[in-house]
Amino acid sequence: MRFSAHVTAEQRRFLCKEYDDYAAKTDMTETERGELRDWISQGNSPYSNPANITDESGCEMDFIRGIRTVTELAG
Repeated sequence: MRFSAHVTAEQRRFLCKEYDDYAAKTDMTETERGELRDWISQGNSPYSNPANITDESGCEMDFIRGIRTVTELAG
């Protein structure tokens, strides 16, 4: 994965591990996978989303749930 220059080596290692764990347990399309990799390469966690959308309990949705929710609401 190609990270932005501002992402430190320690952050890169942590985010790569998070990505591997998340991708292993999350079904996603190739397009979603690409969007997720872009999100992570900017220094973001797969357990957060660009719109900061939360679920009914107030916890932030993970990336895939977040972008699917945005797409559904826009559709």
